[in-house]
Amino acid sequence: MEFSNNTTLKVLSDVLLELALSIGSQHSTHTLIQKSVPLLLKRLECNTCGLFRTKDDYIIENQFVVPGIFPSTVFFEKLKNTPIESEFNLDGQLCYFFRISKEEHLFLRRKTPFTKIQIKEVEPILYFLVNTLHNLEEKGKREKIEVEVKKLSLVASQSTNGVVITDVNGRLEWINQGFTKVSGWTLEEVKGKKPGEFLQGELTDPNTVKVMRESLLSKKGFDVEILNYNKAGIPYWIQIICNPLKDNEGNITGYMAIESDISIRKKYEAQLIKARNRAIEAQKAEENFLANMSHEIRTPLNAVIGMVSLLYETNLNEEQLDYIKTLDHSSSFLLGLISNVLDIQKIQSGNIEIVKSNINITAILDTILMSYEYRVKEKGLKVSVTKTENFPSRIISDKTILLQILNNLMSNAEKFTNSGEIGIRASQIHWKEKNALQLEVFDTGVGIATEKQKFLFKKFKQIHAPELTNTRGTGLGLAITKELVEVLDGEITVESILGEGTVFKVRVPIEVPENTANKYPKNDITLAPKNIFNDIKILVVEDNLMNQKFIVRLLNKLNIDLDLAENGTEAIEKANQEKYDVILMDIQLPDTNGFEVTKIIKNTENLNRETKIIALTASALGQDILKSQAVGMDDFLSKPFRPKDLLAKLENVLV
Repeated sequence: MEFSNNTTLKVLSDVLLELALSIGSQHSTHTLIQKSVPLLLKRLECNTCGLFRTKDDYIIENQFVVPGIFPSTVFFEKLKNTPIESEFNLDGQLCYFFRISKEEHLFLRRKTPFTKIQIKEVEPILYFLVNTLHNLEEKGKREKIEVEVKKLSLVASQSTNGVVITDVNGRLEWINQGFTKVSGWTLEEVKGKKPGEFLQGELTDPNTVKVMRESLLSKKGFDVEILNYNKAGIPYWIQIICNPLKDNEGNITGYMAIESDISIRKKYEAQLIKARNRAIEAQKAEENFLANMSHEIRTPLNAVIGMVSLLYETNLNEEQLDYIKTLDHSSSFLLGLISNVLDIQKIQSGNIEIVKSNINITAILDTILMSYEYRVKEKGLKVSVTKTENFPSRIISDKTILLQILNNLMSNAEKFTNSGEIGIRASQIHWKEKNALQLEVFDTGVGIATEKQKFLFKKFKQIHAPELTNTRGTGLGLAITKELVEVLDGEITVESILGEGTVFKVRVPIEVPENTANKYPKNDITLAPKNIFNDIKILVVEDNLMNQKFIVRLLNKLNIDLDLAENGTEAIEKANQEKYDVILMDIQLPDTNGFEVTKIIKNTENLNRETKIIALTASALGQDILKSQAVGMDDFLSKPFRPKDLLAKLENVLV
């Protein structure tokens, strides 16, 4: 088939007419190709054409292959990585490539070859076809983008969140109704302005503003929470999520920010912070209260324990010795109880430190027996403590916790028993593959109904006993007892019959030392060698009269020379007048506290800058130890203390 110039024009006219008709009613590039290209192929006696992307004149990618009824892979896979030539044979048909651009070739497949004249005439038709198809493709893309923009605009305009679009310099181009509703500003009022110019106020955080500014300068997005002000000057909180807008080449053309009103959330957060601060203040008040209570209780208890220890040095008959032993164990128990209950750090952490030692369990049980025999005299109850034959006299466990467990259970038994007997049955057993102490605290009291036994170990829960209308309590005793038993890795169970009595059974693992000799120390003052204290002089700084007597008498028994200061001012005066070997410094003094006195002595010119200072305190606050070290004290002793504790501290600083 020979083409003339007229032929070329005729083909072009036909194709133009077909394309014009198609463009008038179609938007789909694929449909346009299907409608317009078959006519062109027919005119050129071709059955297939396509547009291919190339690199270094090798086919690498197909853009489209027509007619559209043919899968593109049918031809593309055969042509992929094929070098571009003017013509070559493919499946018995001649293939022609026409260069459209540097990286694009149009492909035609025809049974008979083109002449040079035909090729020259076909080229403008093909260029027209490619350009038309490209234009249609771009039009389709634009229309698709416009549809998406319309959708986004509709969403943005209807959103309750604020939507802001700015140019690349951060000046407003568009805002939605959500932004206007929250801020009060309309687009006409703020267009061309930067949001910070009219939204930020006195309480706006400058650091947040700085983060926003630096992010924009770095052409990055940001996510911040900031306090803004509306048109009426009323502050409100918003969260801003801002991201850059980019064109097809990746250049930033502006920024879009989504703003969410978080004023309600911030209001609740402020309430939570306020509530937390109140809780912290209440906790501090509780801490101070417990510390003060600890001091007020420990101070007289120190004198009680000290005087009991000194009484062991006097001439006592058997009856008096029994009384002193009971006093000693009872005061020790009270000390342990105060230490566990009033020590603020233990209360806050919920942990009780376990201090295991070699203890005389027989003496503990005997003390409990004597204490309760005296307490239940008026009731006429019998009190008994029985031990099995293999029961050890000494065990390794926590003495204070065991005393509290036994005392709580015996107190409970005594409270709910009007007649009969209360007591303890003690034995050593093998429990959970370990040696264990089994203590059964029993009574013949009112008993506990089966359905009520599940409440026994609940905090603040008391089992009502109509027969005992005069009994009162906090409902904490058994709950604390259960926790103490579990601290020792033990267990507690209960067996009770209503009207007949109750048995609480405690099992705790123990170690039994090899030497179980039962010796009760008569004198703990002699544990420290007396020759260490020859020719020394001590300054005792103590304001409490009872503790003065205890410490003075203890030191006098050891023939230690001493001076007494009743307050901080007097202590500083004496430190300036005479050299001492040791200063015993009470922390809580009526004028200048012991910490301040120590700093003055250690940091001013006086005779005692190098003198060893031992802190004495009845405070329950553990940080006092760290504070005493910080001001230069050499050791620390917590009240109440026994004579041997003080003498050990003296020995430690003097040797």
